[in-house]
Amino acid sequence: MTGRQIGKIMRSHKFTRAEKQLLECQYPEQCHPGNFTAKLFEAIHAADEHNRDLLAMGFELQVAAVRSWTLGNLRERMEAEADEAA
Repeated sequence: MTGRQIGKIMRSHKFTRAEKQLLECQYPEQCHPGNFTAKLFEAIHAADEHNRDLLAMGFELQVAAVRSWTLGNLRERMEAEADEAA
């Protein structure tokens, strides 16, 4: 994705703040790899379902974003939005 495409997604009202953070953390230049949000998304990705449920108690939106990325259609929706900007 280009910077312009990422910018369009970041300005879009179609995605939650957590979904936008998840996208940012896939690009090191957008999300410093040592920051809390990046580490949180790494932990959510690495967790089994039981531990994801536990993480969701404190980080419901972030867990929902990862689930939507891995089990749902978040990636496709973001790609479609980005393609409109291309």
